Amino acid sequence: MKKGDKQRISTAVLVAIAASFPVSAPAQEQKSAAAAQEGIGDIVVTAQRREQNLQDVPVAVTAFSGETIADLGIRSSADIASVVPNLAIGLPGGEGNQPLIYIRGVGLADFNSNNAGPNGVYVDEVYISSPGAQTFQLFDLDRVEVLKGPQGTLYGRNATGGAINFITAKPSRDFQARASLSYGSFDTITGEAAIGGPIGDGVRFRLAGTGTHSDGYVRNLLTGRRENGQGSFALRGQLAFDVADNFDALLGVHGGRVDTRSPQFRSLGLLDPATGFSTPCALDAIRANQCGNALGYVSPRRFHDGDYNKSEHLEVGNWGGAAHLNWRIGGVTLTSISAYDDVDKTHREDSDASPASLLEVDYHVRSKTFTQELRLSGSGGGVTWVAGGYYLHETLRQNQTVDLFRELRFLVPDGGADTAGAATGGAPVLFARTINRQTTEAAALFGQVEVALTPALRATLGGRYNHERKRFIATSQFEEDFIDGFAIPGGVLPLYVFDNRKTYDNVSFKIGLDYDIADDVMAYASISTGFKSGGFNGGFLSFDPAEAAVQAGPFEEETLTAYEIGLK
Repeated sequence: MKKGDKQRISTAVLVAIAASFPVSAPAQEQKSAAAAQEGIGDIVVTAQRREQNLQDVPVAVTAFSGETIADLGIRSSADIASVVPNLAIGLPGGEGNQPLIYIRGVGLADFNSNNAGPNGVYVDEVYISSPGAQTFQLFDLDRVEVLKGPQGTLYGRNATGGAINFITAKPSRDFQARASLSYGSFDTITGEAAIGGPIGDGVRFRLAGTGTHSDGYVRNLLTGRRENGQGSFALRGQLAFDVADNFDALLGVHGGRVDTRSPQFRSLGLLDPATGFSTPCALDAIRANQCGNALGYVSPRRFHDGDYNKSEHLEVGNWGGAAHLNWRIGGVTLTSISAYDDVDKTHREDSDASPASLLEVDYHVRSKTFTQELRLSGSGGGVTWVAGGYYLHETLRQNQTVDLFRELRFLVPDGGADTAGAATGGAPVLFARTINRQTTEAAALFGQVEVALTPALRATLGGRYNHERKRFIATSQFEEDFIDGFAIPGGVLPLYVFDNRKTYDNVSFKIGLDYDIADDVMAYASISTGFKSGGFNGGFLSFDPAEAAVQAGPFEEETLTAYEIGLK
């Protein structure tokens, strides 16, 4: 994401041809052709906020049933990218950390948790605003839907690239129970269980949970332990009520925790051992792992071996709840979705990936989010419509530290602190802390209508208005006894304090046509726009207050226009 005074406008020209069998190929290979063809009628999605056969939706959608997800061995929300075309999900901070999600090349490469990407992640229609909570274990699912292209005229939170919808299994009218336990390499144990059914007249429940433990696939030669393992669990409970013939409610709570040693990286040396690590290596030597860092450390030959002096825990805790209410009045349905999520994450990183304490960064973020969505929907006379409003309030706090050149303190002849930077080429040993608080308020009005122009031809028109306001307060300080040889009373030297605000407004739209060429063939075309609000740099800023003041300023919003032609 670039900063600047002008709005960045991205235009994507997309031609999508959807296959006739939108479920996964591995699952289909186990069935006969006749059974697979018959199964198409059973693939029901809610991509347009109503139940439809996947083949009748004039949108590029990839859908998988919960059973197929389990058969494919997909255990994490990040793993679905392996089976969905034009979807890429990276975990640069390792398992359990926030993802970088790209749909059709649209994404956000930001390691900070105060900026959500342009692709929406939803669980049971609830938007997951915190990037730190967008990586989670998958269990007891009904289905997963991945929508490509701008999504705003039907969805509570706007998305320019697309949306990923995780729909969980709901309380059933019949008693159900299941459990599974698996064992794999590196002592990986995964368990999952679910139980549910009726508990009274018009009342049903469902409880589900999962847990994983793994020793990890990386060997720490310094300690003899395994790294990059897993240690997590998640729980979910739901109650469904048939309050009246035209009114039903679904109440749900969820929680989970990740508690494992922080994932380790691999050090990539750039300096030539033949010259005493004083000159850069050639590119082919760097790639062949023949080079080291300024202290002479060269990574072990085996790719999954390393020497790590810092092996503290990655801790992520989240909990929340949601209430879904549906009230049917004649031919109109009023839907209310209220949700709250709390996420607390601490990632302690051995950033230099070596046995020396050269660069160690700790990230801590705590976010609290409340969302409310109201929708009206109905159909009749060849017209299907939905209209709604959405509100989001998020408070996010970050506390991040960087510990630089600590190992080099002990290279000073008298054993004291290298306060003048003699052993570091002029850079003082320092410990810096950045603390920021961001408040986001977002509101939107949206709607979409589909009109049957003829029995075979339909037109779609949708629109959305976005209003978003952000406030960002950032402080930074050195925490050392000495800075450049000067004693610091109390060990704290304040650097800067910023209090910035920015408001964003946008109107976006969708226009589309779809036509039934034959009973089993549909063609469609659409033009749609998307909007992603700007924000603030939530990472480490310059130690120069003047430069930091520029870096702390807001960056502008992004818009995207997509032209799509499809055939199903």
